[in-house]
Amino acid sequence: MKADPSNWRSYAVYEVSKRMSCDVIVAATFNIKYDEVAGDQDVQIEVVGYPADFTNWQTANAQDLEWIRMEKTITTAEREKIAAAVKTPTK
Repeated sequence: MKADPSNWRSYAVYEVSKRMSCDVIVAATFNIKYDEVAGDQDVQIEVVGYPADFTNWQTANAQDLEWIRMEKTITTAEREKIAAAVKTPTK
């Protein structure tokens, strides 16, 4: 986990969802306890949230991946400049 608290949170959500047999923990909050000064290797993480399962799960297609790529490149200041592409259904 490389001593990175964001890794701790990701791993804790993974472990909790595995133990609860759910796909995701919605609105997860964390209570992390460790002693940094003592060099404590034991990290205790309490996860609070709502277990949920995905329905109608589908693999992302090329359009989905393009939308995700676009969203990653947008900063808050540039949000008005780029809009997600929406494909209109053909009749």
